[in-house]
Amino acid sequence: MVLSGSLRENILADVFHLLAQQKTSGKLILSRGKVESAIFFSDGMIAGAEDCGENLETKLFSYLVDIKKKAPSQLHTLFNSHKNLKSLCNDLLERHLFTKEELAVFNETCIEDITCSFFQWKSGSYRFSSMRTIDPLITGDVAISAETILMEAMRRVDEWNGMLSAIDNETVYVHTRKAKTNESFQGDIYDNQDEYVFSCIDGTKNVNVLLESCCLCKYKVYESINFLLEDKKIAPLSSTISRSIQAALTKDNKQSKLSLLLQIATSMTTALCIAAVIVTSGYLLHFVPFARYYESAENNLLELECSQYRYNLSSAQLHHRVLFGLTDSTDYLVKSRNCKNIE
Repeated sequence: MVLSGSLRENILADVFHLLAQQKTSGKLILSRGKVESAIFFSDGMIAGAEDCGENLETKLFSYLVDIKKKAPSQLHTLFNSHKNLKSLCNDLLERHLFTKEELAVFNETCIEDITCSFFQWKSGSYRFSSMRTIDPLITGDVAISAETILMEAMRRVDEWNGMLSAIDNETVYVHTRKAKTNESFQGDIYDNQDEYVFSCIDGTKNVNVLLESCCLCKYKVYESINFLLEDKKIAPLSSTISRSIQAALTKDNKQSKLSLLLQIATSMTTALCIAAVIVTSGYLLHFVPFARYYESAENNLLELECSQYRYNLSSAQLHHRVLFGLTDSTDYLVKSRNCKNIE
């Protein structure tokens, strides 16, 4: 089944209804400029979704760092060792980093949030391609009906528009004196969603950075920021101060990266120098004796040829003295170069 067209008002809802009715499996790709996102259907049910910069894998990573307090360096190795989402989720369960119920709730919530966010798109195009199997592309524990997604997406539309107009992505927020600051969040992110977002606000991150670093999806981050503003637990910094903070952080990051590059370059130079010393030492130890051996062998061969030459010359002298009574002069033999042919 091939389905494509331009996104316009309510067209996405019609596409969802059609795929659900026909119980189709495949990938619905949504494009807007250079941005490309996808929704995965399994027998007409939503089984997966990914947006540009927001997908289940990155949210799982953030959850393990923020909530499970796992070291990012160890997680990078774990996440990079898997080629698809399903094998990653199975490994997370085997390592007891998630319980089965915990992982299923987290996956379903993220996929629902990402899918609902597509209903905010005002332009773009879509195309659907049927697939025999989508197992490697999904977690296998999520099956949300199209009707559930449509009802939730319609409920969020008006709230989204209001929050987007009130919250600037470049703004940095700080805790107010009224708020009780916690150094780190502990608890369930869904029961205490606002507290979790509050703990992520540190006076240096603007909204864009919060969206990237939080394990919650965009809608829930906006929702919590909006609630915290209404409850006067956080306050926005002016645009000038926000830009200054981000500029300072960017400069620090560049300096840190430059320092790291210099350290790497110094380490590589030292390693190359050590390697050069080792190679040179090996060359001097092995090549010089070999050269001497080669020179000695060459001299021995030359001496052997001269000995053979003298033997042949003596044989020629004796032969001519006996037959012809010639003198001992052999200059003519040497000049004619026939002595080597006389036996």
